[in-house]
Amino acid sequence: LGQPLPLDEHAVSVSMPLWEHVVGYEEGDPRVSSALVCGYPRFKTHPSVDQVNDLVRDRLCAARGQRAADLLVRVLPTEAVALRYKSFMESCLDADAGSFPVEVLKLPPEWCEGAPAAEAPQGAVSARECYAAARA
Repeated sequence: LGQPLPLDEHAVSVSMPLWEHVVGYEEGDPRVSSALVCGYPRFKTHPSVDQVNDLVRDRLCAARGQRAADLLVRVLPTEAVALRYKSFMESCLDADAGSFPVEVLKLPPEWCEGAPAAEAPQGAVSARECYAAARA
């Protein structure tokens, strides 16, 4: 359960060998969802993208003196995509939950080298430019 199909770093399908796994996934059973290593990008972030987001979050927190648990970071390939992401996230935030501004940051080139592009896990963000959307 949960292994990528095919067994490849670029896989976006996942093994659910029993019908009960499919039903559990659809019903939000944490035993099924926590076992998924990868999945369709619309529903699950690719593991290599998670690694880059975590790396940039840790570097950003170290530079700012923040705890990693206090910051959500998404690395994005262009400023335009980062601004669209910021707009979408701000439109989804619940006004009653308080204000959680989303920042768009141009990252140092050395933080971006080899970062997977959001649209294609097999792609790579240009080392000349990459951005992050960060929300405390």
